[in-house]
Amino acid sequence: MADSQQGTDLLNKKSMRSVKFFNQYLSNLGRLMLTNILLIPFNIFVAGYIYFLYRSFDGINILAASAVLIIFNIGMAGVAQVCRYIYIDKEFSTVAAFFKGIRENALRFFIHGIISYAAFVVSYLSIYLYYKGTSSHTIFWLPLIIAVVITIGLLFMSYYMNIMTITMDISLKSTYRNCILFSFGVTMVFRPWKPLMASISAASVSPSSALVASSKTRISGSA
Repeated sequence: MADSQQGTDLLNKKSMRSVKFFNQYLSNLGRLMLTNILLIPFNIFVAGYIYFLYRSFDGINILAASAVLIIFNIGMAGVAQVCRYIYIDKEFSTVAAFFKGIRENALRFFIHGIISYAAFVVSYLSIYLYYKGTSSHTIFWLPLIIAVVITIGLLFMSYYMNIMTITMDISLKSTYRNCILFSFGVTMVFRPWKPLMASISAASVSPSSALVASSKTRISGSA
């Protein structure tokens, strides 16, 4: 009886949080739309940079194109500031909050952009090379899984990094340490390597071993 009551209370708390989230989202929809409008100059810069790469090199290299995120990340400082004020349910001017976030955190978000870009390059090359290696030997599946898990953790880390930089007045070192703890904790909860491990198990069974297993089954059946 007590367990069912605790389960009901937990569901009620979750539903209340969901209702609060959607109420905040709908009541601040105009602020979010205005924030996206304020972000347009950064979007124009991104589009111009990618167009320049396309015209100059007759194609787009993903590593070169993603470098633009270093500058775009500065605009995300304003977005994070607006989202923080919305979350704490504070009365504020959207335009003032957006530019306050950029003014006070531009350097930190620029550094975040550089580090995030470097992490993206390493993750992209690691996954690409290890995946190519799996065609020659199954042992490359292990570093491939590790690279994918680290990449997923870095994606969560980029989310926490923006919010934590805006919210907490701590050093970059402390920010990254806390983001790593949060992001890889979430990654361990979702356990994205499970389907990958299943794929490896299926890929590691060669046709010859499958044939041997099948013949053994037939022999034991006939016996």
